[in-house]
Amino acid sequence: MNSLAQALIITGLILLLLSLKPAFSISQLPTEQQQGWRILLGLIFAFITGYFGYLYMLSDHPVTQLEMVVALVFCGGGGFVYIITRMSEKTIHVLVSQANRHLHQAHHDPLTRLPNRIVFYKKLSQISQDNQIFCCLILDLNDFKKINDTHGHNCGDKVLKSVAERIRSCLPEHAVAARLGGDELGILLFGSFASHGQVFVEQLHGLISQPINYQQHIIHIGVSIGIAEYPHHGSHRKQLLNHADIAMYQAKRNKKPYCLYEANFSTANKNTSN
Repeated sequence: MNSLAQALIITGLILLLLSLKPAFSISQLPTEQQQGWRILLGLIFAFITGYFGYLYMLSDHPVTQLEMVVALVFCGGGGFVYIITRMSEKTIHVLVSQANRHLHQAHHDPLTRLPNRIVFYKKLSQISQDNQIFCCLILDLNDFKKINDTHGHNCGDKVLKSVAERIRSCLPEHAVAARLGGDELGILLFGSFASHGQVFVEQLHGLISQPINYQQHIIHIGVSIGIAEYPHHGSHRKQLLNHADIAMYQAKRNKKPYCLYEANFSTANKNTSN
């Protein structure tokens, strides 16, 4: 009977030891129940200590019927903890993965895989409170409606995806690019226009303007870029976006690749057609 009781305790002990890995894995996840799983992890260590103690106690005398029942409970307890931790690990990892995927979908444009306007506006509001110089760029593709009407929306989608990929390929570290809607994109670029922005904008314009091949057609892309610099051209999000937008329409009207906002620009520039 001693051997059977010891075998039951050892089985429960092994199951508890196997429970440590999933319990530790769950305790590292950024979930609301993280603290509870860390407490459970500590309890498993305490149980393991108790199992070793009970195993030692059974080794120096014949096992009674009550002690055999306790050994069965210990074995079942180890199995229960193992099943719960293993099932919970799989379920929680699936739920966390789904939550992360939904969060990514809520904050990214599905076509271009760029962050969407929600992320862009939030980031713009955050960095405008940090009192560091940065540039807000608004990009608008020229004659995009004509591309859609002539070659179809699939071609328009390919143009947008290609432009997004080209932006990603030259985007400086910590800069943020987003699709704001339609063929309008935004970029937040740290540093002043004179020291950092101008070189980047010229490089970006040259990259985006390269033709795209679509079904044996060569699609020529044009882009107008408006730039507003914080804090010289605005001290808050709405003002910066408005001034960058005005500068973009000024560039479009004058058929220039880009334009830095100036105070004498008129909002009448927005009457310029795409």
